[in-house]
This record gives sequence, structure tokens and C-alpha cells, in this order.
Amino acid sequence: MKGKIYLKYSIALFTIVQLSCFALLGFWIFWFVSNDVIYTNLANLINPDLMLRNNGTDLFIYGLLLILLISTGLIFIFVRLIRQTAVNRIYDGFIANVTHELKSPLASIQLGIETLQRHQLTKEKYIEFLSRLADDTQRLNKLIGSILEISILDNKGDFFEPELLPADDTVRNLVKEIYNQFRLNENNIAIEGCTECHIKIDPSGLATVLNNLTDNSIKYSDPPVRINIKLEHNKKKFIIIFSDEGIGISDKERKAVFNKFTRIKRPDSPSVKGTGLGLYWCREILKIHNGKISIQKKPQTSGTSFKIELPAEKKLSGLSAGGLQNFG
Repeated sequence: MKGKIYLKYSIALFTIVQLSCFALLGFWIFWFVSNDVIYTNLANLINPDLMLRNNGTDLFIYGLLLILLISTGLIFIFVRLIRQTAVNRIYDGFIANVTHELKSPLASIQLGIETLQRHQLTKEKYIEFLSRLADDTQRLNKLIGSILEISILDNKGDFFEPELLPADDTVRNLVKEIYNQFRLNENNIAIEGCTECHIKIDPSGLATVLNNLTDNSIKYSDPPVRINIKLEHNKKKFIIIFSDEGIGISDKERKAVFNKFTRIKRPDSPSVKGTGLGLYWCREILKIHNGKISIQKKPQTSGTSFKIELPAEKKLSGLSAGGLQNFG
């Protein structure tokens, strides 16, 4: 809050200084023109020969251009400083959020280990504690891996190995993995549509996209989670419409949500966990595969609908869906 107030005062002060500078410049122009007219009239009355060819106009113009150049430079520098301040504030928030996210599973793991060391537990409780430790370890590993993925995406896709796959079966197999990963069932996710096109993509990349969208739907929806996935295709594109019934995304936030470290605050649950990188990864991964993602406007007041577009490839006679069952 203090940073926002400081920023507002800085902008206000800079605006006042610039307006004062331009007001002074206007007064200077008025003074010069007025004196030049008086001097010219006086010289014509006394002796026209007194008129000088150069009465300081060139110097005035050069000074005027210099002042305008300096003002432009100051505006450019100020805008850059404002942007850098905003970026620094985002990074500070990201670091604070990630630090909190790291501490939570570590504290849970430490508590679980100390409990196992100090107390004699029944077999059921022992298995329960081990399961919790495994979940916290997986959560910690996922968080660290998600941070490392930033550098992977910055390498412009060197990590991905696209292959030509049946689009419909690929998405449906990935959804089956989502059931297990997020402990959902078929009542939570509905798939409609049937396509026969192929897409050239790394399955792990598309899995990351769908996982992040599902994770956001769970975070920003009241239980039970309702997700609808619609598959479409035309001659050039394979389209996935991923919709949920959550709190939705406002018009102001639609463009910003795809930027790094941007998180949507949920009014009824301000402590929603996350790094603010999920939708950024979705955009960058799809961009690497010559695709894109956008947010569609929905007629209802709640819920979010994402539109994923990927280039549709021609079907190959020797390629079948059976080879898709074993990819991870």
C-alpha cells in the first residue's frame, strides 16, 4: 500500500514539474515574441538600418528545441523508472509468495518426521503420515520444478520434442491423467466433440497446459468443480474450449493474467496458493508449438472459458491412436 501511495505522489510531482516547465516555456515564448515585435516597430520608427539580420531568433529556436529534447528525455526516463518499479514490486511479491509456498510443505514434512520419531503409531496412522509426507514432498518438488520451467521456456522450446499425434485421443488420454493427479472423477470433467485431425506437439507440453488450467479451475471454483472440455477442428486448426464455473476473470485482468507472476485474487479466499506462472506457461508452451490461448467472453456472470488453438495436420494413414496409451 505504501508503494502505491509513493508511486502516486511521484507521478503527481513529476506532472507538476513538467507542467511548470511548459508554463515557463510558454511565458518565455510570449516574452520573446512580444519584445521582438516592440524592437522591430521601434527600429522601423527610428532608423530601418538598425534592423539586424539576426536578432537572436536562431538562438531562441535552438534553445526551444533543447528544452523540448530534455523534457522528452525526462518523460522517457520517468516512464522507464515507473515500469521498473512495477516489475520490482511484482518480483518482490513473487519471492514472498514462493518463500511462503516453500515453507508450508517443509514445515509439514518436519512435523511429520518428528511425529514418526517420537511416537509409536499404529500401522494405519503410520501409513497415513507417510502418505502426507509423500504428498508434501511431491508438492515441494512440483513448486521447484515450476520455477525451473521458466528458464526452459526462455530457451524457446529446446526442451520439447513435438510429434504428430491424433488430437482427440491425445486430449482424452491427458484428461484421464488429470483425474488421477487431481483426484477428480468423470462427474467433474465433461468432454464433448470428436475430431479426426492430428496435431504436432510434445504431449508433456500439452499436459502442462491442461494441468495448469485444471489447477486454476479448482482454486477459483467452489466444490464440486465443474469443467467442460469441447473439442473442435477445421481445415487449419484444432480447437480446445476449456470452460469452468469458477469466479471468472474480469475484463481488466484478461490480458494481464498471461504475464509472469500475475495472480488473480479471490475475494472470499485471499490466500489462494500459486506462483502466478501457470497461464504464462500455457501461453509460452502453445506459442512454441505455433498455437495460442485466449479468454472468451461468456454470457453468464461466472466462469472462465479458454480457447486453445493449434495447427491441424493432415492425417497419416500409418498412424493410429493405439500408440498413445503409454506416453507420460
